[in-house]
Amino acid sequence: MAYYKVVKPNLQSAWVDNSELITQYKVGEFVNPKYSRCKLLCFNTLLNAKNFRNNWCDNSYPIYECEVKNPKTKGFVPYIEYHSFNKLHEKYSKLDNIQLALYLLKNKEKCIEYFCKRLSNGTIFCDAIKLIGNPL
Repeated sequence: MAYYKVVKPNLQSAWVDNSELITQYKVGEFVNPKYSRCKLLCFNTLLNAKNFRNNWCDNSYPIYECEVKNPKTKGFVPYIEYHSFNKLHEKYSKLDNIQLALYLLKNKEKCIEYFCKRLSNGTIFCDAIKLIGNPL
């Protein structure tokens, strides 16, 4: 099955702006999440990837076909509960990044409930992603 990944032109995460959390993707090489127990996201169809890009990103962001490891329709991405640690720090200002990550891991259900309502159609959770060839 083909999968599709939207990235910035520099092949970094399309939706994450916090430098601590950005994943640097590579053509021809599998990339893993920065944090254990987390997943990387891609899409199950080119149409779903285009819809995500058109609704949430810059339309110039490239879309790559990709290979994935362990694709699932549900998963855990704790660090995006409020899109980045910055907004979480506003709410939990006394926690450092490690404490904050642990808080989110312990409150996984709350994070999943929040984001299940906000993820784009066709989102796939993966253990690793490898971009293939040139942008589509």
